[in-house]
Amino acid sequence: MHNVLVVIHVLAAMAWVGGGTLSALLSYRALSTGEGFETIATQELTAGSRLFGPAAVLVLLSGITIVLTTPSWRFSQTFVWLSLTLVLISLAVGGGFYNRTWTRMRALYADSPDDPELVRLRGRMALVQRVDLLILIAVVVLMVTKPGL
Repeated sequence: MHNVLVVIHVLAAMAWVGGGTLSALLSYRALSTGEGFETIATQELTAGSRLFGPAAVLVLLSGITIVLTTPSWRFSQTFVWLSLTLVLISLAVGGGFYNRTWTRMRALYADSPDDPELVRLRGRMALVQRVDLLILIAVVVLMVTKPGL
């Protein structure tokens, strides 16, 4: 059972981190220039609900289950609690920021592609995507190196 949980955990993390990397790269141009913005915004909203959200939940649940069923791992270990904290931060950003902001930007874009609020939100989205991606990369580094183990 342990190996199955680890495979689920790793595959879900690959989808989340790999998809997030691709998402950040593809949306960079749309966010900075507006080129292809409507298409990217639609794709981001779809990917959030169909890929990133489910993958993130699988990473979280399988990771917690792995810790609970592995005698040598505890929630008090540095790599576990720090990874868990960072994953929860990324989940909160995903659930609380991305969907709402992409939806708002699409509405503003439909009314006026030059709206100052849209320009501000595009800049914020680009920054949040970069920070969120760095958080996910930090989690991968923690999982691979397991400091404190």
